[in-house]
Amino acid sequence: AALTKLHGMELLYPCFCSRSEIQEEVALSGFAPHSTIQGPEGALYPGTCRHLSPAQQVQNIEAGMPYAFRLNMKRALERITAPLTWHDHAKGPQIATPEILGDVVLARKDVATSYHLSVTVDDSIQSVSLVTRGEDLFYATHLHRLLQHLLGLNVPQYYHHSLLLDDAGNRYAKRNHSVTLAHLRDIENKKPLDIMNMVGIKFLTATLALLVMAAPVGATEAKPEVMTLEQAATRQIIRTPKTRFITFSLENDSLGSGNDSDYTNGT
Repeated sequence: AALTKLHGMELLYPCFCSRSEIQEEVALSGFAPHSTIQGPEGALYPGTCRHLSPAQQVQNIEAGMPYAFRLNMKRALERITAPLTWHDHAKGPQIATPEILGDVVLARKDVATSYHLSVTVDDSIQSVSLVTRGEDLFYATHLHRLLQHLLGLNVPQYYHHSLLLDDAGNRYAKRNHSVTLAHLRDIENKKPLDIMNMVGIKFLTATLALLVMAAPVGATEAKPEVMTLEQAATRQIIRTPKTRFITFSLENDSLGSGNDSDYTNGT
């Protein structure tokens, strides 16, 4: 249904280029100064099939040539009357610039959809309010915001978290036969706190460590070098780059008789 709507808006065109043909075209265009447009993940599709006439498109399809449907980014951008925005919990307010991704594939002849189209439609159908995913997909959100606009879909908030990286700064990926969490745990003897440090969860790490270090309940003397959990949490909050935060603390000894034999159930 989403594809049909985009077809009706004349925003899709069939692309008959194979990956190797696209790479060859990009390589050839590289000999001309400034002729290859670069995106966040390399050279963009050069638009080879964008200029085919309707008769040529039909002829190629009837000849059985495999094809994919690409979004005509130039036409899509013409339907934007005001900046498209979204809120990212890690990076703050964002203005969408989907043109950085070029004429992306939204469907293929044998597969009726793409990742970009699927997640955008599914998130709206399921009323997802917060999309949490790796920061390697941050740039895809620029495109997803455009699709939300074109299709009249809900706009969730986003949080793009840090990734586990190898020593060369590359993210772990199955296609590179990278290590797994099981390998980190069983072979490299990494602990949960080690993994948290690797992805930058510093506040949680400090809090858990302090829980272990804190003096036991009822102790008469506390080591001077060990601050209370509240003090440590306050220090972490003051040092955080976040500009807005709220903390709430409840200790149920303050309720009722005031003595529950050291049983604590609080937030």
